[in-house]
Amino acid sequence: VRRSLALSPPPCCDAIAMSDSIDFVQTERLHYHPPLPSALQSAEAVAVRQGFAGETLSDETKRANAARDFPNASGANFVELVAGGAQKPTAAVRIGVVLSGKSAPGGHNIVAGLFDAVKALSPASSLVGFRNGSEGLVKNDAVEITQDFVDRFRNTGGYFALGFGRVRLADNVKARKQIQETAEANKLDGIVLVGGPNTFNDALYLAEHFLANKCSTRVVAIPAAMDKSVGSKCIETTIGFDTSCRAISHAIGNIAVDCRSSKKYWFFIRLMGRKPSHTTLECALQTHPNLAFIGEEVEEKKMSLADLKKLICDVICARSAQGNNYGLVLLPEGLFEFVPELAVLFRELNQLFVDRAKKSGDASKPEEAEVVPMLSPWSREVFLSLPERLRHQLIVERDVHQEVDLSSVETEVFVRELVEEELNQRRLRGEFGGKFSSLTFFFGYQARGAAPSNFDVALAESHAHTAVHLIHNGVSGVSTVVRYLSAETSQWRCGAEPLWSVHHISSNPESLPYVPVDSVSTQSRPFEVYKTHRKIWKTRDVYRNPGPIQYVDTAGDDRCRTLQLGFESYASKLERVAALCDSIRASCRPGSSERFLDATIVQLEAIQHLHHILHAAE
Repeated sequence: VRRSLALSPPPCCDAIAMSDSIDFVQTERLHYHPPLPSALQSAEAVAVRQGFAGETLSDETKRANAARDFPNASGANFVELVAGGAQKPTAAVRIGVVLSGKSAPGGHNIVAGLFDAVKALSPASSLVGFRNGSEGLVKNDAVEITQDFVDRFRNTGGYFALGFGRVRLADNVKARKQIQETAEANKLDGIVLVGGPNTFNDALYLAEHFLANKCSTRVVAIPAAMDKSVGSKCIETTIGFDTSCRAISHAIGNIAVDCRSSKKYWFFIRLMGRKPSHTTLECALQTHPNLAFIGEEVEEKKMSLADLKKLICDVICARSAQGNNYGLVLLPEGLFEFVPELAVLFRELNQLFVDRAKKSGDASKPEEAEVVPMLSPWSREVFLSLPERLRHQLIVERDVHQEVDLSSVETEVFVRELVEEELNQRRLRGEFGGKFSSLTFFFGYQARGAAPSNFDVALAESHAHTAVHLIHNGVSGVSTVVRYLSAETSQWRCGAEPLWSVHHISSNPESLPYVPVDSVSTQSRPFEVYKTHRKIWKTRDVYRNPGPIQYVDTAGDDRCRTLQLGFESYASKLERVAALCDSIRASCRPGSSERFLDATIVQLEAIQHLHHILHAAE
């Protein structure tokens, strides 16, 4: 590929191939089409089957809560797409797509995959894109997606083809009515909302509104978020996570090489990802830093700022004793939300800002003198103990939900200052005699616009094809699901999970439903592997530079480390349970001895008793 690109002009793709804004490699990528799961390889022969890999909606309390809040959308069920046998002609469909959440690599491939899928169903089918996210839905700011449009953006990063944005729909009846008018005006069979937890929340409310008002437009959500934030056991990863981790790991790897070469700096690097530490764990597995903090472990161990400071300084002193006055520390963006004393402060600040905006409609930035008296005595002391710059960031930098904007809080700078202060104290006590120079970085935005990896391209287009088939078969109020991602693409299994099942719906009708954050499990195999190796990484230089994202040869088929480790998926565990039950049932057939049957009954009753205890605890 490199040779052909160097010796011959790039293949023409209309005017884009000759544009100064695109290079030879990008032009080559425009022609790449990923393999699809076997169930999706023949559009006319795809069928929808109720149930998905052993999933059942056995939680009657959650079902009842969903029926109370979403009496129409709660009728959605798990479904799986399967090869349907004989091919048959299909009716044309017209679908709208909205890039609702923040940009994630692979978003353009969702649009391209939707276009390919509707055209594969019928040449008369069509796809409509709405500009600037759900705002475009409200304003009916639509653009007809054509083959030329798709060819210009396929396999490129970012969301610039349509733009993104969000008008919250959960508490906005007027916006939902306007979207219904848009759907009816454009004669849409379905709307696909692309994004993370908030987008899923909007999709559930929109699906309920459409069903309640006899609007035939179906609503399907696709999980796309670079931080893997959608908290559903059925969603193994989100579109964009693989690419963003690779792009960030490449940058970390380059710094690690320089760190080992210059031998004079400690690098403190904060990684984007909001509260969950998936990105930090994945990048740690790829780059082998001296220290990486996983927020969920910090919370589990109730580690204070003093504990974090001591741990970092102990490692710096140990490496200095070896003559190594340099190193690499990774910090998750949401670290402060896991530290007990800061977590309480954050909750109080967030509630304070939300209440202030609701009561007075004032979303302006308050002064510190206004905030301090409104904090509890404990949080007030914690707040006043922070550096002035950090206090200012906690008050001024807020996101669209009036909560502290973690991406604007310089966690890495504050941690570095804490460490520097402690090392100076140790130096005065004669406990540290080495050198300490440091640099700080924040990585995240560098990855948002990265050209998607082959894995994310295949994942995005698999979700897109799945969405089209769900809408074509009349399914609404669901999220697309693609499973068994550690296997070859042809073996992936596609289907849907009800949106209400993704949500936490309280028994208290006053509590609003929300999508839980997908936290890192400290019991998972990826974390256990990291935990085993970090003892060596602390004092030894075993940095790894994974290099840039690869798109050709076998390297292009690589997967992120958490998938490579081969942890057992939630779906496969359900299937194993079902297989074990079938095996026991098959062995207890007529002709078995009474002794064998009695022993089996005793063991199964013991398991059943244990299950009742565990179920009650959950």
